[in-house]
Amino acid sequence: MGVSSIRAISAPLILGLICFALHTILVLAGLSDLHPWSQVTYLYDAGWSVRNWGFAPEDLPAELQNWDGIRPDAHKARFFLMWPFMALADEAGLQTAELLTFLKPVFAAITIWAVARVVRHKNGAISFLSAGALLPLAGLIAVMDGRLVFALCGYALLISVFFGPGMQVLSASLLSLLAIWLTSVTSGTFWCATLTLLLVSLLGIRQEGSLNERLKGLIPLATVLMVFSGGLLDALKKVTEYYGGVSGLLSGAISHGPAQFLGQHAAVGAVLVIVCVTAAVSALIWLKILRVPRSEPLLLVAAVPLILGVTGLSVLVLAAVPVTMVIAVFVPRLVSGQKPDAHRLP
Repeated sequence: MGVSSIRAISAPLILGLICFALHTILVLAGLSDLHPWSQVTYLYDAGWSVRNWGFAPEDLPAELQNWDGIRPDAHKARFFLMWPFMALADEAGLQTAELLTFLKPVFAAITIWAVARVVRHKNGAISFLSAGALLPLAGLIAVMDGRLVFALCGYALLISVFFGPGMQVLSASLLSLLAIWLTSVTSGTFWCATLTLLLVSLLGIRQEGSLNERLKGLIPLATVLMVFSGGLLDALKKVTEYYGGVSGLLSGAISHGPAQFLGQHAAVGAVLVIVCVTAAVSALIWLKILRVPRSEPLLLVAAVPLILGVTGLSVLVLAAVPVTMVIAVFVPRLVSGQKPDAHRLP
C-alpha cells in the first residue's frame, strides 16, 4: 500500500476519531452546539413520556389534552428517540441542549466513520484525497444546530449497511432500525430514508447469487416496516393535512422546499433546477468525465434525496451523505486514471 493511503483496516476509525477531536474543540470553544426542537420539548414539558404515551398526564390542563393536536402520533418516533436525552439531562441537572452539545462530536464521528466504511469497501483503501473529500460533510455537521445532525448520522449508517463491508442479517436489521429511527426527526427525512432502504433492497434482489443472498436485503426492510409502518403513515397523514389534503400536497410541499426562495414561480423553478442538475451530472457521467459507471447503485441512492429534496430543505441536506461517498470513491480514480468499474451491493 502506497504512502498516499491510510491503512484500510483502520482508516474509518481513524477518520472518525479525528472528526470527534475536531468537533470537540469546536464545542469547547463555543463554536458548535446542538439544541432540541420544539416538537419534542413541548411534549416533554407538557408531561408526556415513553411511560404514559398512551394517555394524557392526570395533571395536564383539559385544553391541552387534544389527542391529535398536542400529542400527535406523527411525533411518536422522534419523541421516543429524544426522550432518553431529555430525561437524562433532567436527572443530571443539565439543560437538554447542554447534553446534546456534549454528544454532538459523537454523532459527527459516527457519520464520518460510516461514510469512510463505504469508501474503504469500494476502493480497498482510503487515499488522502478521499479523506479530504469528507471534510465538507464534517463541516456541514459542525454548523448545524438541530435535528438534521441525527438525520445525517442515521442516513450514513443506513447506506453503510448495504454498501460497506458485509454483515449478518440480524446485525443489518438492527442497524437499519437504528438508522431509520435517527432519521425520524422530520417526516421528510423519515420517508426519504425508508424509500432509500426500499430501493437498495430491490436492487439487492437483482444481484447475482443464491436466492438467500438476494433476499437478505429484504429482511432489514421487513423489520423496519413492521416497527415503523404506523409512524410512517402517521407522518404522511400529518403532512397531507398540513397542506390541506392530497390536492394541495404536491404544490405545498414543493413551495416548502428550496423553491420557496423563487417566489410565486416556486414549482416551475424547482423543476427546472432538478432537470438542469440531473442533465449536467448525467452528461458528465456519459462523457466519462467523472469516471462513475452508470450502473453504480450509489448514484441511484443519491438521486432519492436529490429528487425528494424539492419538497423540503431537510431532505435535500441528506443528499450530502451519498454525494460525499460518490466523490470520495470516484474522484481519486479520476486523478489516478483508474478505469471505472461497477460495484455490486454486498
